[in-house]
Amino acid sequence: MIIFKGGLNYVVGVIIGCIVAFAWILDINRSINKSIELSEKDASNYAARSAIIRYIVIAVVGIILALIKQQILIGYIIGLLGLKISVYVQGFYFRERGHK
Repeated sequence: MIIFKGGLNYVVGVIIGCIVAFAWILDINRSINKSIELSEKDASNYAARSAIIRYIVIAVVGIILALIKQQILIGYIIGLLGLKISVYVQGFYFRERGHK
């Protein structure tokens, strides 16, 4: 990445994307744990509200980064998707090894 023009911008974007993706996972965990304690209707409403807030945060950060530099936005998207891809790959990896 560094050999391309604006390579540092991509790296910054990937780092920001990974941080936001990690925060996203922590918030999903918090949301699930809190939803377990609520009634079915309240849990459904809470989970939906939490998901909407997460998507708004991701979009706002993306818009801000797009206004700063396009390369940072591309790195941000790669960082967000990279964490998701690693979770899927991990599932296949452990399934092949016989773990559950």
